[in-house]
Order: sequence, then C-alpha cells, then structure tokens
Amino acid sequence: MFSALRVALTIAGAFWTFAAAASPAVQWEAPAPCPSAAQGLTMIEANLGARLNAIETDADFTVTLSPADQGWSATIDMRSSTASSTRTLPAVDSCQEASDAAALVVAIALDPNTDATSGNLVPEPEIVPEPEPEPEPAPEPEPEPEPEPEPEPAPGPEPEPEASTAPEPVDPPLVIGGHLGVAGGIRYGSLDRAVGTLSLRGGLLLPRVRVSLEVVTAPRRVVAIDDATQVRFTQWGVAAGGCWRVPLAATVALEPCGSLEIGQMLSTTDGLDNARTRAPTWLAVRVGPQLTWRFSRRAGLWTGVEALVPLSRPTYEVGGVGTVARTLPVGVSGFAGVEIRLRDPL
Repeated sequence: MFSALRVALTIAGAFWTFAAAASPAVQWEAPAPCPSAAQGLTMIEANLGARLNAIETDADFTVTLSPADQGWSATIDMRSSTASSTRTLPAVDSCQEASDAAALVVAIALDPNTDATSGNLVPEPEIVPEPEPEPEPAPEPEPEPEPEPEPEPAPGPEPEPEASTAPEPVDPPLVIGGHLGVAGGIRYGSLDRAVGTLSLRGGLLLPRVRVSLEVVTAPRRVVAIDDATQVRFTQWGVAAGGCWRVPLAATVALEPCGSLEIGQMLSTTDGLDNARTRAPTWLAVRVGPQLTWRFSRRAGLWTGVEALVPLSRPTYEVGGVGTVARTLPVGVSGFAGVEIRLRDPL
C-alpha cells in the first residue's frame, strides 16, 4: 500500500510545474441594466483576441460601473506586485457605452498591442476655440456673365470592389493545468457494511476535461466474530479516470465522472491460533457527478457521490471461521475534499 501511495504522490507532485505563470483576475461589478460579469469578461477577451487565462501577468483588475450626474461612469482599479492605479472614465449616456470603454482599457493594460479602434472608447471632450471677430465685408464685385455650361462627360465603368483583406481569426492556444487534492468520505458496498475512506488525487486540467489518478484507502474496520475473536479489515486501491467539466458559473462547475478502481482487502485476526486469511483483489467501476467550487485563483472545494459497480465480488474468509464479509452487487460512496489548481484553463 505504501509503494502505491509513493507513486501517486510522485505523479501528482509533477503538476506543480504548471504554476510558472498566473492569469489576470478581473472582478466586474455592475448593477442592472449593465452587462453581467460573464459578459464583461467576454468583452475584454474580444478586445484582446485571446482568452484571459492565456495572458501571463500578476495584475488584478476591479471594474465598477455606476450612475453619474450625466449618465454612467466606469472606475478601473489595477493592482500588481509592482504598481497600482485607479482611473475613472468620463461619464457617457448609457451603461453599455461605459462597459465598452472599460473593457477596452483593461485589454490595453493587459496587452499594449491591442488595437484601440476595436472597442468603443469614450471620446475626450473637444475644445472649441473662441470665435474670432468677423472681418468687415468687402464690397461686392460686379457680377460676371455666366459661362455656357459644358456637356457632362459620359460615365466610365464602375470600379471593381477590392478584395477583402480582413485577417482570419486565430484560435487561442491550448492551456493545460494541473490539480492536486485530498478528500474524505463514506463507502458502502465494497463490504456489506459502511466504511470511512481517505483519498489523494492529482492530474491534468483541460478546458472541458479533468484527468485524474487517485489513491484511496479505507482505514481499519473491526468485525467481531464472538466475544474473543475479531477480524480487522484494511482496504486500499488505485483508480484512474476522467470527468467532463460543465461550467455553471464563473467559479462553479458540474463534472460527470467515471473511473476504474483496483485494489485489495487486507485482514488480520485476533483470538484464533493458526488462522488463515485471504487478500482478494477488488475491481470496480465508479460513476457519478461531482460539484467543484473555486474560492480563489488556485484553491477550491469539491464534493460528490458515486455508484460502485463491482466487476468482481470477492468474499473475505478466515480459516476456521468461514466467510466474515462479502462485496455487494452495487455500492455507493460520498466524499468531499479540497484541492489546489495550477493554471486552470476553465
């Protein structure tokens, strides 16, 4: 069991290397009828021409839209490890115009090469010069005779339309992240009684897929045969599988998952001399949903339930006693845990 744990920890630790760069965090605060936070992030990415998680910076932005005396105004607060600034844009007629301007300002701050004409910046007020005094009117000249009108030239061929030179859209680069977490739970089905579980998992994070390798163990469970005899069970296993990531909000996702688990049930007996025990192999399919919540840029919680479908149904026997436990046809488990995420592309 310890060798399997060591292998899983080595594999999971390799994913810390994905923390080489961080993505900007943008907080969008706007009342109705302004664009929502999700729409604001989409407007920023449209100006950038790339996903926010593809930009490598430690800067954080807070965009606040609020009514002003002459319409709507946007305030942008930027914080980083080297500088901080706050800018309030001039008021405009509608909240949509203020949102467009704020999204373009954030995009230019993240990438100075952003085309400033791609968004709707709020124009600076023009300075109208004071009118100069009008000169005294000159005396009107005598009218000259009108010349005879010249014949209009024949219309020439219409020019051909120029071919479109708009650049083709470029797909954003694929971002791969990592995750490492620990969880506790309750399982019923691998034995014909409930047992507690402790698991450690790690793997890769893609925009719509999670790939995981998990080591799970059920701490010691004591089964009394009689007043003088008892059996202590300990179960361990390794599971490999994946999840489909369905975002429900900016920080919440629903993930239907499936995996295959293989392991063993180990046992020791007290109260019997020369007792013989077996260590049968446990093999099962695990399917079920889990709900994840990212409460910070690199940390989150997850919880879920799974159905256990054994592909083998071993019985646990003790020589001189007989069968003391067995695997059920179908089981269930529930769990909750905390995880660290590195460059999550979702």
